[in-house]
Amino acid sequence: TYRREALAALKKADDTLLDKELIILCHELIRRCLVSEQKLSLAALPVGSLMVELDKKRAKKHQFQSLGDDFINGPYRSQVELNAQQKALILSTTRHWIRKHHA
Repeated sequence: TYRREALAALKKADDTLLDKELIILCHELIRRCLVSEQKLSLAALPVGSLMVELDKKRAKKHQFQSLGDDFINGPYRSQVELNAQQKALILSTTRHWIRKHHA
């Protein structure tokens, strides 16, 4: 159920959020999924460490680190600007993780 809700939240937010808000939503949904799977210690990690841990079990083309510094550190910047391709890649990578993760 939590996966379905997370995917619905991403779909609804596709065009309505600013770039920084979209990144924050993706981070939040990832953490919610981890909490739902009772992986509290993993969910509590700082973003950089969390993405490294999550990427250990993922194919290179689906790794969060490949999304770049805007995805990892975007929530901590005053302004983030993503192009359409970056947004699409962030959304597809997050959706893929939500559908396929086994935390």
